[in-house]
Amino acid sequence: MATTTDRIVTIPNAISALRLVGVPVYFWMLISEHYGWACMLMVFAGVSDYLDGWLARRTNMASPFGARFDMETDALLILVLALVTTTIIGVVATLVVLYREARVSRLQTDFVNKVSHDLRTP
Repeated sequence: MATTTDRIVTIPNAISALRLVGVPVYFWMLISEHYGWACMLMVFAGVSDYLDGWLARRTNMASPFGARFDMETDALLILVLALVTTTIIGVVATLVVLYREARVSRLQTDFVNKVSHDLRTP
């Protein structure tokens, strides 16, 4: 059975923090038109997103803070991508992407709240 931890400083959270530090770098790469590097950073973000979640569950370091921190970091990456691509693909397409991201984020929040409640309930 999975357990939660109240610790904030964990390896999975450090991986999420590293991804958060990459957000301004990603932004700079996009506006500087270094699309290859930006794509590689996005691949790293995707792999690290999977890795931190897997590691948190596997080592019983899952926490409500970590789940929320991970989710917000992902949302920030998507927001940066959407803001930069607005000039490339247009406002309507960007609004569609942002709407979808808001819906997914809401579903994730509901899921995290349910899971953290279920984990606390004996």
